[in-house]
Amino acid sequence: MKSHTFRIESLTPIYIGGNSDKNWQENIDYIYRAGKIYIMDIAKIARSLTPLELSRWSAALLNRDDSFFNQFFSNRKLSDYALISYPSETRPRDVIRAFSRNGLGQAFIPGSSVKGAIRSMLIAELFTGQPITKQADIDALFGNISNNLMHYIQVSDVIIEPGDLELTMSKIFNLHRQGEWKGGWKHGGSIGTTNDFDPNKFTTAYETIYPEKMLGDRLHLLINEKLFQYHQNQLDRHDNKHPVPPHFSKLFGTSTDPVATLFRIINKHIKKQLIKEKEFYRTYEVEETDYIVDYLDDIVHQITDDGESCVLRIGQGSGYYGITGDWKFKDHLTTIGVPSFGKHYKSRKWSFVYQDDELYLSPFGFIKLNKE
Repeated sequence: MKSHTFRIESLTPIYIGGNSDKNWQENIDYIYRAGKIYIMDIAKIARSLTPLELSRWSAALLNRDDSFFNQFFSNRKLSDYALISYPSETRPRDVIRAFSRNGLGQAFIPGSSVKGAIRSMLIAELFTGQPITKQADIDALFGNISNNLMHYIQVSDVIIEPGDLELTMSKIFNLHRQGEWKGGWKHGGSIGTTNDFDPNKFTTAYETIYPEKMLGDRLHLLINEKLFQYHQNQLDRHDNKHPVPPHFSKLFGTSTDPVATLFRIINKHIKKQLIKEKEFYRTYEVEETDYIVDYLDDIVHQITDDGESCVLRIGQGSGYYGITGDWKFKDHLTTIGVPSFGKHYKSRKWSFVYQDDELYLSPFGFIKLNKE
């Protein structure tokens, strides 16, 4: 396997979730005070308590009662008992979605998330319009366990430094009906969806990678080039022992640089996806539409055709159209009027921050892989 090394640049906030039981709950895992969120060091707090206090604390946790914490920190500094703190003008709605962590407690991007995004782009390249509903349909595109195209590719995990993480609030862009479908922001409860952006209603907090950040750890893409070259030599032969994967010729043919070829395929389809998203937001306008479309344009401008880099969408935000619907439908509007499988696929999450009373929005999940 030949290893190719890449730097990951986060073009937008990145969130990849782990198990839901690892998320942070208010007054259990974190405390919100005076515009800051403190992620608590539970072990350190426990070590400072007497057995009686531990018993009272356990009861308070079970009853979601914050009176114990209020008393505990009446004469102590929160910062002395916090693993980390994040500034936040908006109070989270209960749970904070924590970034995925490995067994050592390190935040990381799983290689499987990147490989899954690559696989979706290859499906987009191979999709002919025939339904893909079962494993046999996937085998027809990639091959079975003995000659699967994805066997060529292995992707390493990428460790995230604590300083590369921040807390990001998100809001749902949602379509609602007023005779016809209209764009808006979801507020929940009796208010529902309206055209007004309210940062205090129906928001979700995520621990994310900072946007526009070049990560320190490298991503390693391993390509089985020996097997790749062997199959190129077997294109006009019949080898039952090492059968050529289906569509190998269509994807790679006589390419001498499989990574550059792969990157051009990825960039071709992520660009199509972004253009469809721009059409979606132009069709269902809100006050922030120009800003949203300009942001998507900025991502399009990051896409090149030199085979040296590629733009992918991973984790939170990739959603139905980033994984499946983008190749299944000619646009991102079709399912609104005629829902597929009973769903409209009409919602998207955007991260937001206020700075000097200005609203800044970002989509989730866009990364750029740059060759070293």
